[in-house]
Amino acid sequence: MIDGFENQPSFLLGSRMEVLAGNELAWALLEDFPARDADDRNLLRWILTGPGVRDLYVDWETVASEMVGVLQLEASAHPKDPSIAALVGELATASQEFAAWWARPNPQGRTSGTKRFAHPVAGRLTINWEAFTVPDVATQTLFVYSAADAASSEALRLLGAWRATEKSRGVARDNAEESTRSRSVSDTSTDRTA
Repeated sequence: MIDGFENQPSFLLGSRMEVLAGNELAWALLEDFPARDADDRNLLRWILTGPGVRDLYVDWETVASEMVGVLQLEASAHPKDPSIAALVGELATASQEFAAWWARPNPQGRTSGTKRFAHPVAGRLTINWEAFTVPDVATQTLFVYSAADAASSEALRLLGAWRATEKSRGVARDNAEESTRSRSVSDTSTDRTA
């Protein structure tokens, strides 16, 4: 279903803001989460500590502080969850802003809103977003982004084309490396039999 949103970045988050799934346009707009280690796919951690993220979000402080509020709401609903406690401890050490926001409780839900981006490839985008709780798994939330104006729609189109090109280059590079490895193994085998 997520892949069906061709012109809309879409992704699925778990209760601790771990990125569970998404489409190529989401990875182009935000971060290539599938390329990261499985234990390093947390959206809030990335927003607070990722390189270049403060430049990506025009209103970074608002976005980051609101997401801390979302984690506070989740923590209050699951006060004995050791994974949330571990994440809070990690982020409090890694980010002074997180520690300050966490000390001032402001729990909040997430339903819809607008975010502004200054993307290094696509330039300025204004994105409307909607959050949907997954009916059978209440701890998961689907986010669907939509362009707020024609310029942002064109920027998303550009991002989609850029991502497809980058993926093609990656596949071509991987194939070339595999071919080189195969030739090297073949040459080594030939040397041993000669």
